[in-house]
Amino acid sequence: MDVISARTAAMPRVLWIELSSRCPFDCIFCTRASLRGAGEQLDFGLYRRLIDELERPQIIRLNYAGESGHYPRLAEAVALAAATGAEVELVSALATLKPGRLQGALEAGLTRLTVSLHTLDAAEFDAIYRFSSLEAMHQRLQQVLEWRRRSGRRFMLDLAFVAMQRNLAELPAIAAFAAEHGIEVLAVHPLIGRDPLPLGAAVEHTANGTLQQEFRTRLESTVAEVRSRWPQVTIQLSSHELTASTTLSAHPQAWPWPMPDGAVISTCDQSPFDSVHVLADGRVIACEVTEKVALGDLRQHSLREIWHGPAYRVFRERHRSGVESACRNCVYKSVHRPQPASVRIEGRQAPAEQLLSGWHGDDGSGVRWSGAEATLWLPRMVRHRQLHLHGMVAPAAGSAPFSVHLDGRLLHRQTAAGPLQLRLPLPPSTQPQRLLQLRREGATSPHALGTGADLRELGFALILAETC
Repeated sequence: MDVISARTAAMPRVLWIELSSRCPFDCIFCTRASLRGAGEQLDFGLYRRLIDELERPQIIRLNYAGESGHYPRLAEAVALAAATGAEVELVSALATLKPGRLQGALEAGLTRLTVSLHTLDAAEFDAIYRFSSLEAMHQRLQQVLEWRRRSGRRFMLDLAFVAMQRNLAELPAIAAFAAEHGIEVLAVHPLIGRDPLPLGAAVEHTANGTLQQEFRTRLESTVAEVRSRWPQVTIQLSSHELTASTTLSAHPQAWPWPMPDGAVISTCDQSPFDSVHVLADGRVIACEVTEKVALGDLRQHSLREIWHGPAYRVFRERHRSGVESACRNCVYKSVHRPQPASVRIEGRQAPAEQLLSGWHGDDGSGVRWSGAEATLWLPRMVRHRQLHLHGMVAPAAGSAPFSVHLDGRLLHRQTAAGPLQLRLPLPPSTQPQRLLQLRREGATSPHALGTGADLRELGFALILAETC
């Protein structure tokens, strides 16, 4: 079986599309200016062709390094993305957005707006952002809050905080601000200084790139304080750098350190098997860590040609094995030790080698969630006659069906959501692997259904899959 191809989604499900690599801000922790110079706007015709190519995307994030809020056709771009059925997200420093353009984007179908807020002190705002003002930020944020109050549409507003030595003491105040305004999520991004930064050498890191111990201790204690004092605000750490030291095992686990011998990468936060970044100049890259290496150019080839092309395939192989140095040392990855195939897969500790495409990462819930379509494989055992499948079918829009396929054959179909426990006869096969495919048509997120803040597309919660 070709594992790389089997794990690769037919087309990317999660996309970062940089509408603009221009930005009026000159944040002291941002490398945009050194890498992009003056920047440029994404050609709208190219953007439209890109959107037309997509197949059931799950999340479309309309930004990357620049301030896409200044894109001249922002509302049109949001509307096209929303028409695919995907969650449409935007990250913005917000303070310089024109009210009309911001309102247009909200009304066009924006699902989530993340506001980059790193201080609530006016003088420190000037020192960090080096453009606009805290007062302007407050004005725009109040506009968004008012729109959210008036709108009957599900819409998520959250905050992002880049944690540095100089502003870490401000995190409690920002958490209090979030709680006061009903903002449920505050993402904390420990500063990552991969390139020369405008602020100079990052004092938050040691020479080998790991967090400096004093800063790490401060970050841990500050995050713990915030979580204790404002439990209504979910604190999300963007990287795994506060993960406690552990040992390599067969179960995938966060590993922000260099990969140990015998390990392979299970997944990462921007997996090359289902996500992609498109830059404003049309270049396609795998992730922010490898942004200097283009895997294709949309001005020359279609996204499908690039996604299934040789450059991407080679990168995926290098990524999984850890040969790619940027991946080997990445703080966003999870790793595991390969193990022999098992005829019994439990969702609480699913073997990464047998989960192919369509699975979310382990969220600690004791089950393994899939998206709308997911595939795993089980070894063929000559005397085994039954497939046992235990889990839960997620709610979906309308009366959409859930189906179970084995080696391309339909074994089961139902429309009801809820607990599922099946014992199905195994059709004959001479292949060494049995491919189990689970499909939940109409799959969507709890956020879209109005039942929670989870933006993941949920199809099936795997508890157990085995042959016997």
